Amino acid sequence: MSIDEFEYYSANFKNESVFLPVFQGNTEVLGEDGFGKYALYHGDLTTSDNVKSALFIINVFKELSHPLIIASSVSNKMLVKEVSNYKNISFQLIDAGDDLDVLIKNAHVNTLFSYQKSGTKLKVFNALFKGKHCIVNNKMIDEISVLRLCEVAESKAQYKDVVNKIFKIPYTKTENRISVLKNYNASIVVRELVSTLF
Repeated sequence: MSIDEFEYYSANFKNESVFLPVFQGNTEVLGEDGFGKYALYHGDLTTSDNVKSALFIINVFKELSHPLIIASSVSNKMLVKEVSNYKNISFQLIDAGDDLDVLIKNAHVNTLFSYQKSGTKLKVFNALFKGKHCIVNNKMIDEISVLRLCEVAESKAQYKDVVNKIFKIPYTKTENRISVLKNYNASIVVRELVSTLF
């Protein structure tokens, strides 16, 4: 359930509504301090929102010198052709979850974007638990505490400015990130679910 859905049900139904964070498999913040090697956009390129979002990110980086990897378990001919026009942008086909984990680990920044507002996306948690810096737009996240762990950019110009800034800053794991993400540990969410039901 997203925050928006929770607020709707709380306001419109007499029965008590309880917000439970998304179930996701990460339990420990693993991002390593220092600089990464590139920016990363990852997503399922069979969905139109991800293709459109990837094109937005490509449009940002084609005017920058920073390296960008677009990664997916599915190839998209149109995107691969577009990527081939730029020396600093590449496409990487990933075969397994471990491939993506390595890409996230070695990225300096995870670049995430969406045109659809549908609650906090799972890929945000992968980036925050396993990676370093993270840039999002507001439609990627509807939980304020998680949003505050990221840089936020809505337009192409804003995104370019944030990317240029982030590539100058080493990543440092903070107690705040660890504390916020503890609330999304699956074992804690299960306890909350059980206490709500019984």
